[in-house]
Amino acid sequence: MINIALQLFSIDNISKEQGLRATLKMAAELGYNSVEFAGYFGLSIEEIKAELEKNGLSVTGAHMSYNDIISNYDDCVKGLKRLGAYSLCVDYHVTNTAEGWVDFANKLNDLGKRLRAAGILFGYHNHAHEFVEYDGKRAIDIIFDICEPENVFFEFDTRHCAIAKVDPVEYARKYKGRIPVLHARDTDMTADTAVGSGVVDFKAVIEAAEGIRALVVENGNIGKNIEQLRESSAFLKSILLLIYGNILSFIKLRKDTFKMRSIALQLFSIKDISHDPEKGLRESLKKAAELGYNSVEFAGYFGLTIDEIKEELKKYNLSVTGAHIKIEEFENNYEETVAGLKALGAYSACIPHAKFESAEEWADFGKRLDVIGKKMRKDGILFGFHNHVIEFEEIDGKRVLDIILENCEPENVFLEFDTRHCAIAKVDPVEYARKYKGRIPVLHARDTDMTNDTAVGSGVVDFKAVVDAAEGICAFVVENGNIGENLDQLRESSAFLKTLA
Repeated sequence: MINIALQLFSIDNISKEQGLRATLKMAAELGYNSVEFAGYFGLSIEEIKAELEKNGLSVTGAHMSYNDIISNYDDCVKGLKRLGAYSLCVDYHVTNTAEGWVDFANKLNDLGKRLRAAGILFGYHNHAHEFVEYDGKRAIDIIFDICEPENVFFEFDTRHCAIAKVDPVEYARKYKGRIPVLHARDTDMTADTAVGSGVVDFKAVIEAAEGIRALVVENGNIGKNIEQLRESSAFLKSILLLIYGNILSFIKLRKDTFKMRSIALQLFSIKDISHDPEKGLRESLKKAAELGYNSVEFAGYFGLTIDEIKEELKKYNLSVTGAHIKIEEFENNYEETVAGLKALGAYSACIPHAKFESAEEWADFGKRLDVIGKKMRKDGILFGFHNHVIEFEEIDGKRVLDIILENCEPENVFLEFDTRHCAIAKVDPVEYARKYKGRIPVLHARDTDMTNDTAVGSGVVDFKAVVDAAEGICAFVVENGNIGENLDQLRESSAFLKTLA
């Protein structure tokens, strides 16, 4: 499991103005599953524990000065253990001689030995000045040549390395296996940027470091960095998918990273609101949140720009599970289409429907999906196909859905399994969930009484059995075709799925 943590110094302004409770809430809202502390701001350890539990956050660690750790050692260790933290780092030190760095390194090593005995990983967090040379040797190398690996790890700050005009990949490789916690911080060489939009090649750094357990995001644009922090968490999730390299690994990542599945609304369900010129997509996003959803799946952007949509998502605290997009958009307008998905923080995209006559045409369609999916995987976005009833028809003794998926590599194309269409085709949804287990990260949770759509959980589909059979569902996407008269059903659906999330 690789945690994606926020170094709370990044939103220090909130802690000072509104308190640590508001800071922890914001960390969760920005997409982080863990935090690294930079002070407790007057709260007791028990009060902090309650807030962490409320917001579904773990504790990667904390930053403290060397002197503070030494002078408050017992309370420091006790507090970290109560919080469930597995690391503690000295955040800063400066001296101007090689002898000074040698002395400091010896102190770190001794402290690290004590903390190791207490069951806490101990590390040192670099800034740019540790890359200055003393008698031909960089300060950072003086430190880690003296500190024993089992006593002191390297919390490698990529931004400071880049600012020092040293290659972060080179240093990640140099200290591979010794960087359990990476300070994922980016820069355009002038100011901090969202992780992934500056000069640091994070995929190469993570692969070179070997053995990272946590990615800790820090951003120095305090007071004006909220969107950069949101983009950073989304980017790192995509990078982990890219490194893991297949859907099964992504599913494991999502299960390890998020305690609950997303419950998304496919906005086609309320397209009457989106099409209303006096309401539009803004009102649809507001309605999705009011109905109890924490995420959405798009079916068009209805004239809004990506930046305008991002503002509305932020307003209603909605994430983006994905989008339904025609195959031609990927084949003819790939770069712009994918750029939009990335900017929205979407981790999936699906082809919503297709129609062909022959087995050969369906097989060719599957191969087209595979080509797109392979590209999408390299861009860090899951790519899938969403079934309708037609795909359960047989051609020469084989169902169309099986023809499609047999012509796609599992790591390139997932099945966005629509349970309603499967049931209407008089095929057991549990059977198909089991058949493609591990290949259904996103479930189209749709129910029916075999005549009309119903609220999820009140029709013929046994969703608990489907979820158990599919093994690894990361998100539920609710769709309901009773457009214009389905708001109560959509509200009931989100409530029901929360019992399975």
